[in-house]
Amino acid sequence: MSETTTGPTDASTAARPPSRRSGARGRIWAVTLQDLRLMRADYSFLVIMVLMPLVVMGFLKGAFAPAMVQLGVPDANGAEQAVPGAAVVFSFFLVGNVGYVIFREHGWHTWVRLRASPASTSEILAGKMFAPVLSSVL
Repeated sequence: MSETTTGPTDASTAARPPSRRSGARGRIWAVTLQDLRLMRADYSFLVIMVLMPLVVMGFLKGAFAPAMVQLGVPDANGAEQAVPGAAVVFSFFLVGNVGYVIFREHGWHTWVRLRASPASTSEILAGKMFAPVLSSVL
């Protein structure tokens, strides 16, 4: 009797387990998309990262305008200092948000399930960090 093979017989083309890095981007993107979906349902992040900086810029613009004129910039309206200052200050809230997102998984009892997925710890953390960064950049 002759044996027929349906797969590759050469050792170099035999099925190899996928490398850990082969789907890393896909796993990171999957975690990021899930967190973006959760962010869309919770408006507190958008309020903190969009509305509050606009309100603070409105108040600071009026305070910085006379200071800039006094420093010798006659055409200054205050936005030159208020906009970058508010952007830097409110970007620090991203660190707290990443921590909140991770501990939210613990509170929902889904952290163990997430850790059991094929994603490594660094991939999970990268995915958790990209969601707030993407939403604050946009």
